[in-house]
Amino acid sequence: MLGGFVLIAMASDVVARLIASASGVFMHKATAALRLSVLWWILAGTAVAGASATRTFRDAAALFSTTTYMDHVRTLASDEYEGRGTGQPGNDLAARYIAEHFESLGLKPAGDDGGFLQHFDARGKKFDDKLARFEITALEKEWQPKRDWTPFPFSQAGDFDGPVVFVGYGIHSPDDGIDDYADTDVKDKVVLALRYEPRSTDPEAAIGGEKPSRHALFATKASVARSRGAKAMLIVNPPSRDEKDELYRFGRDGARETYDLPMIHIKREIAEELLRRGALPPLGELEKALGESRANRSAELPEVHVSVRSGLSDNSLKTQNVVAVLEGEQAPAEYVVVGAHFDHLGIAPRMFGGEEKFIHNGADDNASGTAGLLEMARVLSAAPRLRRSIVFIAFSGEEMGLLGSKHWVDYPTVPLSGVKAMLNFDMIGRFADEAVLIYGLPTAAEFPALLDRIASESGITYKGARSLPGNSDHASFQAKNIPVLFPFTGLHRQYHRPEDDWELIRPEGAARILRFSFLTLVELANMTEGPTWTDPKKAGVPTRDEDDPGRERPARRASTAPVESGSPAADADAAPPPMPRVRLGVMPDYSEDDRPGLRITDVTADSAAQKAGLRGGDRIVRIGETDVRGIETYMLALGKVNPGDEVEIVVEREGERVTLKATLPAAPAARPKE
Repeated sequence: MLGGFVLIAMASDVVARLIASASGVFMHKATAALRLSVLWWILAGTAVAGASATRTFRDAAALFSTTTYMDHVRTLASDEYEGRGTGQPGNDLAARYIAEHFESLGLKPAGDDGGFLQHFDARGKKFDDKLARFEITALEKEWQPKRDWTPFPFSQAGDFDGPVVFVGYGIHSPDDGIDDYADTDVKDKVVLALRYEPRSTDPEAAIGGEKPSRHALFATKASVARSRGAKAMLIVNPPSRDEKDELYRFGRDGARETYDLPMIHIKREIAEELLRRGALPPLGELEKALGESRANRSAELPEVHVSVRSGLSDNSLKTQNVVAVLEGEQAPAEYVVVGAHFDHLGIAPRMFGGEEKFIHNGADDNASGTAGLLEMARVLSAAPRLRRSIVFIAFSGEEMGLLGSKHWVDYPTVPLSGVKAMLNFDMIGRFADEAVLIYGLPTAAEFPALLDRIASESGITYKGARSLPGNSDHASFQAKNIPVLFPFTGLHRQYHRPEDDWELIRPEGAARILRFSFLTLVELANMTEGPTWTDPKKAGVPTRDEDDPGRERPARRASTAPVESGSPAADADAAPPPMPRVRLGVMPDYSEDDRPGLRITDVTADSAAQKAGLRGGDRIVRIGETDVRGIETYMLALGKVNPGDEVEIVVEREGERVTLKATLPAAPAARPKE
């Protein structure tokens, strides 16, 4: 068997050299396609000689290219694409880029009107603070939007006015001894509620224990208030929490949902004024009383009315999915979907505070998954045909609430009844552990044994996640009772921030995930029956929302995305480490060995690196006073350098250490945008 591997490796190298020598004859894309086709031919020939078809596909998994993968990531996460925000020009540019690659691979268009694009409206909301107004009747005081109050992004658009009723934490749970609405009429009134839930001295308490309950969620509070007939809801931070009394930032990423109730976040100053005018104790006393007793603490505030012009309006954005099909040979009307969302936050303010707008390049979220989708399409398009068809879908609108995938399953471009499984790539760019983390095993009876076998035969290990999050595009398929698999490499401190840039992507790790996923995909596409849907909820598998419902964040996915214990992003609100403000201009070699230092393959023309004398093949081992062990310490070292500083760079070159000096210019990434 070892001889077969050697033969394949030798033949592949010979073919690669032959094709490389013909690079002046063939265009780049044609050369890449020819190379893949010949390699597949060699692998198929080896299979005929005695290896199985499974062996052929397993060996072929090595064809994934970290170079091609990183080319896609760098392009999609470049400033030119402006963060690929849904409805923004960079999103359209990314869609065209993906469609052109699908076309170059010879895939069949599966969008609208015979093309690759499936158009739809991404419905969100916009907030115009110039139209916004908050008034307390008979009080001549001007409350400023964004400073004193703000609509929640998931608020229903529309204006309201009416009497105010204080409803404690807005909880209705008689079984747990808490009903803030008991004997209180809130029909056609505005309810005022504290954020979160009352703390309990019992860490195991169903409400207020160490693990926040669903009653702490804005969605639950809104649903309860709406069911009682309230016309709007005001929410205030409790004095014992949120010391700075910060308002929830209105952002497009949260505006994709609407909780069917106008919801306003107010500063404590406004709430104290409402309570004082209603002859109720101050917030601090009310919060303490609510924590000491589970009795109903609601009260109408006599003669206290508010009138609010929210400044919210519905906002429809034009966008598109990109869809292509690789037809199967024996069962072309049966499908396995491979998906990844290509949208990100675009040009927007930072997650936590400030109005200044930045490009959010979204290298990991989700240029990493989109690049994986394109690589999967590249390898499979040159492969022997599988039994079932493969549908490749690049989704838009994911950051606004899975809008692209929801649109596709509601208006599928192939019969949904024929879709047997869905594989989702979302944030696969930071993998460095021994095992691939995969969600979704409980959604099909065959998945655990299937993945165990693939792991055993291929030498690739994986671990099944404990929960099943509903925060990415697989959830739209799961809602249609379609089995799903979702490999994921975890949150990090650059998540949903301008610093999520391509330099931090680990292509070797992504390639390992793609190889594992490729083998899984081949198995799924060659099945004659199944996989068999199983409902994970009936099996007692928690979703992430049920697992950790109280961690609401200013960005949707920061509140619900899975974070494994020990992850550097276990606290999603932690401030990110500073990204470098300078740019050296080198191309790291991510496929290199584990030796200390960062080996580079090339330098950018006219860059600081080129001017300093760095060249391809150098291994950077020190920048200034910081030893460089790999990409992360390289970024850390650059983070200590100010634009315009001259810094010593030590490299290993042909067995010797060479000290160079470079003057580093400012980095263009994450720059403010008007």
